Amino acid sequence: MKTRLLIAMLFMTILFPFSLQAKESIRWIPFPDSSLQVNGLPWFDENTPDLFRLPKRIEPIVRKPVWSLAQSTSGARIRLKSNCSTLGIRYKNRSMSGMKNMHVFGQSGVDLYTNGTYTGTAIHGKDTGVEHVYFKSATPEMRDHVLYLPLYNGLTVEAIGVDPEAVALLKLMRRGCVTLVSRQGGTSGRASARRQALSDLGA
Repeated sequence: MKTRLLIAMLFMTILFPFSLQAKESIRWIPFPDSSLQVNGLPWFDENTPDLFRLPKRIEPIVRKPVWSLAQSTSGARIRLKSNCSTLGIRYKNRSMSGMKNMHVFGQSGVDLYTNGTYTGTAIHGKDTGVEHVYFKSATPEMRDHVLYLPLYNGLTVEAIGVDPEAVALLKLMRRGCVTLVSRQGGTSGRASARRQALSDLGA
């Protein structure tokens, strides 16, 4: 009798291997998604899903060094309002870190701030692919999450991960009316020049 039971259990395992596995602890939201708001990239709607700082249509008319810099995501953020108890990210950097004057955290890291407080940083390892969980088993309450993208590297975001029970809401914000945590300083003169450049390009 016991032998028959063991054989039956083995048979069921072969036929339905996933039915005996634990439930997935993370639900991955493909990027882009209506619950994920992108800030700091004026042409994201035009470039979607690419996270470029200039419109792709001008690539043929700008110098290669300029376009290379445009692919770095300095100043870009992904915002999420959710009651998630788990939060993670999947992405792939454009290249491996290699700056001699900056750690991989500064060049290629993706920082998470929750309700304005630093939570952690995702960085690549031996290759450019990253799957990182910032936190899990947190109290499920509505919070504002902001992911600050790399300063001196580009990336392709594949998905944002939350627990299966989480509710993700789009937090509507008017551009320019939100207080942000700054990751990179700059003089007022440079900021003015950047604003003028954006104006000239029709942002």
